[in-house]
Amino acid sequence: MEHKYSKLKKNTLKGEILISARNKYIELIANDFLIEQIIPIEYIDKQIQLVNLNNSTLIIDDTLRLKYITELLYKECIKGTSNLIATICL
Repeated sequence: MEHKYSKLKKNTLKGEILISARNKYIELIANDFLIEQIIPIEYIDKQIQLVNLNNSTLIIDDTLRLKYITELLYKECIKGTSNLIATICL
């Protein structure tokens, strides 16, 4: 399925508030995903290792796991909400 991103032509207060709320929501939900282990820790660790193949001294902790989950959610949430936010801000 192809997604088109809608970019706001001008910054509006409404758009900035919606984007800020979306970003805060993503951070909160990512933290919940990590605490509740909705995505298995082993899977996250393996993905982090694959991304950092050349770094053999990498220590995987909750900060790296949270960063990975947040990046994943950012990609998907931005895809899903960009058109909606652009339409609301017209």
